[in-house]
Amino acid sequence: MTKREIESKKTELIINFLETKMVCSNFEDEGFGSFSVEVEYKGYELRGEIMRRDFYIDIIENHNLMGGFSDEEYDKAKCAGEIEDILNDGIATFMRTDEMKELMLS
Repeated sequence: MTKREIESKKTELIINFLETKMVCSNFEDEGFGSFSVEVEYKGYELRGEIMRRDFYIDIIENHNLMGGFSDEEYDKAKCAGEIEDILNDGIATFMRTDEMKELMLS
């Protein structure tokens, strides 16, 4: 396999993992090395971005809020941070599976 074919297959496997084993949907290729994704977690619809080079997920709503926000907005930001960690840990674990190791060696 060429390097491009390996990267394409790796992307396909990661997206399939996120769709079937995690709570991600509506992947859209944004070009420029990233995908947008939607995540449902604890009743919140969250948006994120997956970087192709390392498959790190960044949830847009994950940010530190200062004063002046509603309890719901604080809770949503907290949930975004939680699911971002869960998804990135899941991807890191998936990358160590035999299926991914074999792909990297091909």
